[in-house]
Amino acid sequence: MIFCLIFLTIIKLLLQNVVNCQDNLDINENIRSKRAILNVAKWKWRKFPIKYQVTEGVNLQHILNAVELIQNETCIRFKKVSNLKGEGLKFINSFNCTTEIGKRYGSKPHKIFMPKYCQESYAVERLILHALGSIYETQRPDRDKYISFIKHNTKTELIPYMDEIPGCAVNTYNMAYDYKSVLHISPNFYSVLPGPFFKSKKALHQNQIGYVLHMSFNDAKALNYYYCSKKIDKKLGCKNYGYSDPNNKKKCKCLKFFTGNKCEKFKTNDIKECKVKSEINATHIKKTVRLPVVKECFWRIKAPKDYYIKLKVWVTGKKKEWLHCSTLPYVEVRYIKDKSVSGAIMCGKINGVNIKSEDNYVYIHSNMHKPYLNLKIQYQGVKICKNKKGKIIPCPPS
Repeated sequence: MIFCLIFLTIIKLLLQNVVNCQDNLDINENIRSKRAILNVAKWKWRKFPIKYQVTEGVNLQHILNAVELIQNETCIRFKKVSNLKGEGLKFINSFNCTTEIGKRYGSKPHKIFMPKYCQESYAVERLILHALGSIYETQRPDRDKYISFIKHNTKTELIPYMDEIPGCAVNTYNMAYDYKSVLHISPNFYSVLPGPFFKSKKALHQNQIGYVLHMSFNDAKALNYYYCSKKIDKKLGCKNYGYSDPNNKKKCKCLKFFTGNKCEKFKTNDIKECKVKSEINATHIKKTVRLPVVKECFWRIKAPKDYYIKLKVWVTGKKKEWLHCSTLPYVEVRYIKDKSVSGAIMCGKINGVNIKSEDNYVYIHSNMHKPYLNLKIQYQGVKICKNKKGKIIPCPPS
């Protein structure tokens, strides 16, 4: 139970120490721009590489894996030492799974406590991200737009720590809320009774929260914006939510759907098992397509600019099998306007699920090899009509 104690302890430590910035009028305006990095200068790491020590009882390989991933995805560098005396990270086997948010110990080691159940690679990544300043997704100042807490099913000792962090103390870099962030708390761990203690306001995402392997694209992107701004070439002109690779200024870091030095190209399918062409055009005429559930395929459904896309999805095949939500190879449908955040994972009973896109694009990714299954998708472009004031109104009959 990875989050058992980690969430409560970290939130308590943070809320006891975070600055009260509501009336601090001289804070830089971009702090208010709404990923959520704790934007408190004195808690930011400034000396690199960050030294770290792995003490007895901690899984060394998982620490090395997490450190390597963060180094590959960001400009942040680490150095392993046998006896940490000054500032740095100290991984300690303990009963609690916790650390403080940001650099809090000055010139002393920053302690990361981790019992056995908290030493999986993704849990290690989460703890390191906390130490670097990343807060929980559920602490974002805009979180109430995306989740709602069920107080009567929440352990009473946790309720006081569910407050979001003020917008003036964090920076989300205008990235949308991400249900598949490694920093997102699972919906069931602090429930009094069976069932969640919070619910997603986007029902399609409820069953996918808490199932992650590694940090998300935006988890890494936020770290780069916070720590690597001097190594990011803003003039490179990255497309489609990409950003300058701090480890290679001539190239952009791209979402999995895109390729090219500037992320300008949609990643087309290069294996025959994908069968259906990568680009699918949606018009006002309702159509149906069957997409194979094979590894690894990409599709993009596109409608005209002033349209949205209406989908209806089924999982069909020779065998009667539902896709388990806990299975990490998955089929994903990205329908949210910000395509850098996770979409809906097609799991559970997918039998005529309705999806409405937030713009004129839908991206689909199959990362699961079940060739006896298909994703049956009914799709249609729907025109958006507006009056002279820009308000959306019903379209007149054609």
